[in-house]
Amino acid sequence: MGTIRCTFMAAATQVAAAAALCAAAPAQAADEPWEVWSIAPTIGAFVAAAGALVLAAMFVPKWRRAAKLERDIAATEEQVAEIMGWPAVTLDRLPAELARLKRDVETVLGAFENGEQAHVERPGRIELPPAARGAVAAAVAFAEVTQRMIAGARRGSLVQRLDASLQLASDIEATIAALQKANVESDAAVTLANILRAGELNHVMTMGPLLTAYFGNEDDAIALRAAYQTCGALIELALAEVPVIVLLLQPLSTAARGTHVEYEDQRGLRQIQEVRDVVAREARKLHEDEYLIVDCLAPGWHMAGELRRPQIVAYARAGWTA
Repeated sequence: MGTIRCTFMAAATQVAAAAALCAAAPAQAADEPWEVWSIAPTIGAFVAAAGALVLAAMFVPKWRRAAKLERDIAATEEQVAEIMGWPAVTLDRLPAELARLKRDVETVLGAFENGEQAHVERPGRIELPPAARGAVAAAVAFAEVTQRMIAGARRGSLVQRLDASLQLASDIEATIAALQKANVESDAAVTLANILRAGELNHVMTMGPLLTAYFGNEDDAIALRAAYQTCGALIELALAEVPVIVLLLQPLSTAARGTHVEYEDQRGLRQIQEVRDVVAREARKLHEDEYLIVDCLAPGWHMAGELRRPQIVAYARAGWTA
């Protein structure tokens, strides 16, 4: 970048000199028309060179960051392909592959519910397709990709501002530690279920829906949102072996009056202007018998006869207009 700056300054000096000649050109035009026009190609070349250097100074750093992120994603895709037993898998194909696996799991669960014992590994457990059994390791890999995206966010970007407001970096680090704990256990799915009970997966399971609700149209959040969503889907796939049904409520959805809700904005979402604007707009559409869900702090679940409802936060005018 130092070389670019030095070259740019030199070019700028030459362009300034050329500009001075242009300024003097009208006075000389009558006597020396061919001399004036003879320097026009030189001036054009200097201007083009200066423009190219300015563009390089603007876009080279962004290109380098994008190239590094692409390398990180490619490495993770290879790792996930190996873990899941697929010959090739890319970030854009992964949701479709997970949807296919989910259908397979639902078929197995349906057979179990219908009493087809051929699908039962042992009482209360479901035999999943082979790829599903690598889901915990794949979730670790995507959580690490998410961590690198947050750490590498450029200053002033949406991701960097979200990290500052919501402590994404520290929360995803804790998530990785929890997932790694499950990944080394021989019975990873049961360990993961206990981790879910303890609240250690709250961040990763709820951040994807939150980003989709509030920043679904923001280009800066596309990759981060996809990484969170993929990680959450892999965790759900692993938990299906227990089996555990994960329950989530999408922010900006509505709930009927009488639903158990909280009003404390524990994440500090109202400090983010984009969120405040969206909530204010959606609140104007509410009916008297509805709550507006502004956040889902923790997923609920249904496992082994135990039902836990999601922990949700509803809009309260006093809290969001103060």
